[in-house]
Amino acid sequence: MIDVDNDNLMITPDAVEAAITSRTKAIIPVHYAGAPADIDAIRAVGERHGIPVIEDAAHAAGTHYKGRHIGWQGTAIFSFHAIKNMTCAEGGLIVTDDDELASRIRSLKFHGLGVDAYDRQTHGRAPQAEVITPGLQVQPCRYQRRSGAGPTGKTEPRQSAPDRDCPALPARAGGHAV
Repeated sequence: MIDVDNDNLMITPDAVEAAITSRTKAIIPVHYAGAPADIDAIRAVGERHGIPVIEDAAHAAGTHYKGRHIGWQGTAIFSFHAIKNMTCAEGGLIVTDDDELASRIRSLKFHGLGVDAYDRQTHGRAPQAEVITPGLQVQPCRYQRRSGAGPTGKTEPRQSAPDRDCPALPARAGGHAV
């Protein structure tokens, strides 16, 4: 843990550099209140020391840094909690360009089992499953599935979001324009 700069409320590359010890496993800069941290300079510190950088973009969905979206390179995490700027009440998203990390993250789905219904249907895999790792089985609630990740931009109450037209759903789903 390091203190943030008083002027921009972000960690600085110099503070990161000074805080690195032999026990440092990752550098996690927080893009705060829709403003980006100096990610290029922080990445350079991580590269010099062989330490991965994981961007905490929970407050920065839609934020740009040097003409690119936050999270466009490396690994970043986004939160869809109710107090974030992009919400569907709960949940989150991990983006990464690291194929090995992406594979490890995917292995957590469906309680850590080796196959799920999608795998069986698309890849013809046997229904027997092997527990690869302890995992999670988290399904979005009706509101989250129907509203996507973000406010409607309208003045309608949040409670009516599940009943509005949602073109991403199949036509047989209630509320969908046919």
